[in-house]
Amino acid sequence: MTAELLEKFVSPVEEPDRRVKWTRAEFEKFEDSGLWGDRKFELLEGVLYDKMGKKPPHSKALVKFNAWAHANFDAESIRSESPIAITPADAERSRPEPDLVITTVGCDEYDGDPGADAIALLIEVSDSTLREDLSTKTRLYARAGVQEYWVLDVRARRLIVQRIPKDDDYAEVRIIVEHDSIAPLCAPDKPLIVSSVLPKC
Repeated sequence: MTAELLEKFVSPVEEPDRRVKWTRAEFEKFEDSGLWGDRKFELLEGVLYDKMGKKPPHSKALVKFNAWAHANFDAESIRSESPIAITPADAERSRPEPDLVITTVGCDEYDGDPGADAIALLIEVSDSTLREDLSTKTRLYARAGVQEYWVLDVRARRLIVQRIPKDDDYAEVRIIVEHDSIAPLCAPDKPLIVSSVLPKC
């Protein structure tokens, strides 16, 4: 239906949201039941997102990012596609699983999933998920206090660097284009050339 028809036939009065929002407890109970089979989901603000539909550009970029991480950081400080701890209020309806996390300490040095105090750098690779990565996930990570959040925009071939969390956003946002480089705050002597983690055109 076109926007014009919607304006003509749908009342401007706001209608109640009839979508069912999942809690984290419900999500994890259903996940443990095995009823989803091999399918994997991510819970963000009560909504399930399919994690199985990753396209080759995303997978290739993540392989390249992992290679950079392992070349520059201790293996026990690298987590790939694993949950992190966020604010208790957000955790009731969200369980984000970032593509890559560099922690400040080895995995035996924190209990459960790492929180912001143990996260040095958080990375998402965006091929078809840029909207969620720059809205929903930005809010969750900023509120949790993650100091540095990178989003690799595969389609536009650029890196979006967000630093200094403030409320539910970041005070500093930089766009690093394909042939430029940037080093994370936690490792200023370990720069990343953006093109090195992008799949070939």
